[in-house]
Amino acid sequence: MSTAVAARSDLDVLFDADEPADVVLPRRLVVGDGCLARVGETLAESGSASGSFLVIVDRAVAGLGAGEAAATSIREVGAEPSLYTEIDREPDLAAVERAVTAVRAAPYAAVVGVGGGSALDTAKLAAALATNSGPVAGFVHGTHKFTAPPLPLALVPTTGGTGAEASKNAIVTDEDQKVVVSSPLLMPTVALLDPVLTVSCPPAVTIASGLDALAHAVEAALSSWATPFTTMHALSAIRLIVRWLPVAAARGSDLPARRAMLYASHLAGLSLNASTLLGHTLAYGIARITHLPHGVTTAMALPYCVAYNAAAAPHQMRLIADAAGADAASLAGQLQELIVGLGVPASLGAVGIAERDLPALVEHCVVRYPRPNNPRPFDREGLLALAHSFHAGDVDGAQR
Repeated sequence: MSTAVAARSDLDVLFDADEPADVVLPRRLVVGDGCLARVGETLAESGSASGSFLVIVDRAVAGLGAGEAAATSIREVGAEPSLYTEIDREPDLAAVERAVTAVRAAPYAAVVGVGGGSALDTAKLAAALATNSGPVAGFVHGTHKFTAPPLPLALVPTTGGTGAEASKNAIVTDEDQKVVVSSPLLMPTVALLDPVLTVSCPPAVTIASGLDALAHAVEAALSSWATPFTTMHALSAIRLIVRWLPVAAARGSDLPARRAMLYASHLAGLSLNASTLLGHTLAYGIARITHLPHGVTTAMALPYCVAYNAAAAPHQMRLIADAAGADAASLAGQLQELIVGLGVPASLGAVGIAERDLPALVEHCVVRYPRPNNPRPFDREGLLALAHSFHAGDVDGAQR
């Protein structure tokens, strides 16, 4: 074996320094085709082997039988499942309040969430608020804090995108504002990644959720709060998504593609310990005006987030570009090509946002979601120039 010292790479620089940082993870991870059938077993092994389990499941996913499959697994360990299917869109405060009312109405021993990010975020909050008293709005808006341990919680994603089962965050909409609720107590006891459940995911949802995972990974890798741990997960996710998302979108029954995307989504979710950036801030502002799905708005904003931060994070840009098989100097444009090629709108103008709306959009970004971890600090003049480029779909102009 050669003892020659290899030339330093961009990846090596990650390990030059590593400040202490909290990293929150699921207590247990179960992966593989058909592993939904183990949800009852894994909760029983965590100490929840009897009583009633509340199963929160997307209405559409319940119609495909995933809720009943979870229920069967729960019955096999001697517990009694109760299905809650009142989830059919991104959760607002009223929807979360209904779910919390349901979980507080009976002495449940555990909570199971099955579905996309909406079901998983609702299940997180239900499990935590079953044991923490007080108004739901207080916890959502931060006037109340989670202190008591939540009910045991199992999360089973059915889309390859949100990574909700791997993060300590839940997103709730209240009065057209996206509110990020964050606590280590929202992390599940067990996450189960069953690629078979994602096969029925429609192409539009596959694309939106997959691009949301890409946005998570790229923004986390650019974040000034990134650690070697979060960046390694982010780069792995980027490499997988760029390779496999077009395949999953074109051939939904392709199990290798579904496996790759589900695992990439989880890796991107783990990278969210570094938090997201301007891209998600812009996405929330776009959604407030247009009510487009979260994955669409984060995908639209991602190239412009990269363009805005490129000069402030050259090392991170090279790492991301290498993972994506792209060139760092044109990374923003190449990301836009990928995103537009999957059918996502290229500009603010294309989704009905007028130029007169841009100053208000910028003000919303600066005041409501300032992102102190963004490599380039927010400033109104720079963001307004970016917004005009975004309105025209001119990602090259955004980076000049």
